[in-house]
Amino acid sequence: MKAATVDRGSKRETGRLETSNPIRAARAKAGLTQEQAAQSVGWTQAAWAQLERMDVDRHSLGRLRKIAAALGCRLTDLTGK
Repeated sequence: MKAATVDRGSKRETGRLETSNPIRAARAKAGLTQEQAAQSVGWTQAAWAQLERMDVDRHSLGRLRKIAAALGCRLTDLTGK
C-alpha cells in the first residue's frame, strides 16, 4: 500500500508519517531528535531514521524494548497491543 502524499505549502508530507508511525510520534512526544534518541541506545541517526520508516511489526521485541526505553514510553505505546 502506497502512502498518500499531501502538499502543505512547500513541505510535502506522507500520510504514513503523520498517522501510522508510533515510533516517530513517541519520539516527538518525548521531545527528542533522531540523533538524541539514537545516541541513547548506541545507534546512529541514520539507523534510527531507518527504523522509523519500518512497520512496527517488523521490529524484534528486543529492539522495541530499546526504543521504548530510549523514548520513555511503554511497549504498548509503540505497538498498540
